[in-house]
Amino acid sequence: MIGARIQLFGRRAGLTRLVFFLGLCLCLLPTAMPGQAADGEEKAEPKDDATLQREAQSHESKRQFAQAVAAYDTLIKRHPDESVLWHRRGVAKFMAGDFAGSVEDFDVFLEKEPRQMPSHWQRGLSQYGAGLFKEGRAQFEAHQKVNSHDVENAAWHFICVARFEGVEAARKALIPIEGDQRVPMAEIHQLYAGEGSEEAVLEAARTKPGNKRNHLCYAHLYLALHEEALGHPEEALAHYKLAAVDYNQTHYMGETASVFYQSRSRLAAETKREEAEEKKPSSSESAPED
Repeated sequence: MIGARIQLFGRRAGLTRLVFFLGLCLCLLPTAMPGQAADGEEKAEPKDDATLQREAQSHESKRQFAQAVAAYDTLIKRHPDESVLWHRRGVAKFMAGDFAGSVEDFDVFLEKEPRQMPSHWQRGLSQYGAGLFKEGRAQFEAHQKVNSHDVENAAWHFICVARFEGVEAARKALIPIEGDQRVPMAEIHQLYAGEGSEEAVLEAARTKPGNKRNHLCYAHLYLALHEEALGHPEEALAHYKLAAVDYNQTHYMGETASVFYQSRSRLAAETKREEAEEKKPSSSESAPED
């Protein structure tokens, strides 16, 4: 009986080891065959172009610009010669705060569509954001030839010149504009010329007929850019906030206010962190003397 029990125990032990080994093998097997989902279904087919276009536009309407860029990435890989896709991705990158990437895409678009260069004021905004002030000046000077009654073009030209030649040079080079009836463009032009005031810009935006909220969005955006040109980042940030938050608009310039508000807010936060680090005593200063 003892021998039989030993033999039975040995068989059971061997069987246990076999079951354990088989279970381990099963755990190591892939849960799905290549090309299949975990439940045995085939993976989803790649999205067609029309679907990606709709998704990109939907993301843009929801201000999900990073997702829009991703959709355009796929479309451009499929159709690198489609110039409009480069333009659309350039816009989405600008709205996502990627100024340099936006310029790169706009440059590719204009390589494919060189006749569009004078009309492409969006490229000038991206160049300013990317710190390409000389290039921005050239873009706005080209745009003046096809759009000679736009105070905004003169304003962006001014801030580009001011950033690399100074405010006085920018005032001397200020493009003269006549016929822009939008509120408060006349007052903005006078301010940039050194002949007006912020109070006059805001008074026009508040009191002249029309969409007051839109007027104030434009007023604070161009007051912000003017303060930035003068080297007053804190005052500029306050105006960016008013344009982007208090009087936000969903058109291109309203979104521009939001993009620059976010960009300048990050820059201000980084500056504060750096200043705080500089104020901290070094290890040698804080160490007690022997």
